[in-house]
Amino acid sequence: MIKLNNWAQLSVVLLLWACAPQPEKVTTTISGEIINPIGDVITFRLGGDRITDTLDADNKFSTAFDITAPVDIVFGHGGEITYLYLRPGDQLYLTLDPAEFDESLTYSGKGAEINNYKAAMVLLGDSLLSTRDLYKMQEDQFLVALDSISAIELGYMADFNIDDAAFIAYTRENSKWSDIVTKMRYEGAHRSLLDLDSFSVSDTYYDFQLALDVNDTSLLKYPAFRSYVDESIEKEASRGYYARADESEDYSGFYVEAINALIQVPSLKEQLMYEFVSDSYSYFPVEVRDEIVAAWKGLNPDPERVDEIDQMIAEFQKLEPGNPAPDFRYVSIDGDTLTMADFKGKLVYIDVWATWCGPCIAEHPHMEKLQQRFEGQDVAFVAVSTDSSPDPWRKMVNERKLGGIHLYAPGAWQSTIITDYLIQGIPRFILIDREGNIIDANAARPSGDIGDQLEALLKSA
Repeated sequence: MIKLNNWAQLSVVLLLWACAPQPEKVTTTISGEIINPIGDVITFRLGGDRITDTLDADNKFSTAFDITAPVDIVFGHGGEITYLYLRPGDQLYLTLDPAEFDESLTYSGKGAEINNYKAAMVLLGDSLLSTRDLYKMQEDQFLVALDSISAIELGYMADFNIDDAAFIAYTRENSKWSDIVTKMRYEGAHRSLLDLDSFSVSDTYYDFQLALDVNDTSLLKYPAFRSYVDESIEKEASRGYYARADESEDYSGFYVEAINALIQVPSLKEQLMYEFVSDSYSYFPVEVRDEIVAAWKGLNPDPERVDEIDQMIAEFQKLEPGNPAPDFRYVSIDGDTLTMADFKGKLVYIDVWATWCGPCIAEHPHMEKLQQRFEGQDVAFVAVSTDSSPDPWRKMVNERKLGGIHLYAPGAWQSTIITDYLIQGIPRFILIDREGNIIDANAARPSGDIGDQLEALLKSA
């Protein structure tokens, strides 16, 4: 027997490794063409990650993804979005015209069957009962209709020759959890849509929840299950909030209590608390912010997350009352370039909004009344659009003859007003004093008591 020294043994191992066939790197791409694009930006969202790409001179794009398992992706362009399913090795090609986003969307290439099915489901939804109409139905009719709609949607997979067993199983399970969330929302939605003073479902209605486990982390791969977790927490939080004895108690405290009551898995509890702090910190009342953050830190989060939240809090401190308001430089709908200096000497009430934002649009009638109330007084009403394109902004402002000063912020969710004011959701209202200092970086809405606050500030001047 010939004995090899260590170097010789290593050389043989390296030689055998080099000669052995190596697994090929899997290339996964989404490419395509946008006909009549609205701007040149396209976006992809994978979980918490956001990828931005740009169209070339021919309005085409090609984006590579480094994935090792199938993922749900949200594709966006021109303020519209659609949902894709991408597997390692897929070479998906899409075409669409933003003017008819859903109707024109088609796929070819590897992975096309699944995504053409998903696109067809969007169009099918337009011909079926809307969720709004579904919620208006009586309980027994609602349950039958919900089951029927799900059966129709799942049955369409056969029409698209989908033979991916993993996708079929994934879709069926996700559909099940989506129906569960819809059932959980029925009672409140039915009461609200029919404007009923009171409404309760039957005594056995919620029995379907008895066999469900909100702590089953193996199901978190299904987006609809995660929605079920969130819905369960929100339902528990709302129950406590609306039964509270002290009207001054804030919803955020009840939300934390709901997480503690329902979630036993430490990693899931930490994740939910982290997301709550990260996404909603600006909405916490100042007096409870430290308490909520401390509760999350007590769950032993990853040190990198702690650093991230600490940095976020430090940035929020720059927006405390009395600090100089971050400046901006935007073009108005009349073509004028305006900055904060143009409003010096007036109170400035800023509305950060977008045409695709339903709650933003709902505030417009209240804003019009507010402007009429303070007409001729030293208050500037400034609306800043964060639409991805100025076209829908111009159209809505002109067609609805919206009052006030209207500015457009290029960059949408990466615009300076979003980043400088750490805006986590819109609509967002900001109140600035006559000297350009912050009064409230998260001011009350026009539908709230902001009018009385403006009145008091004008009188105190």
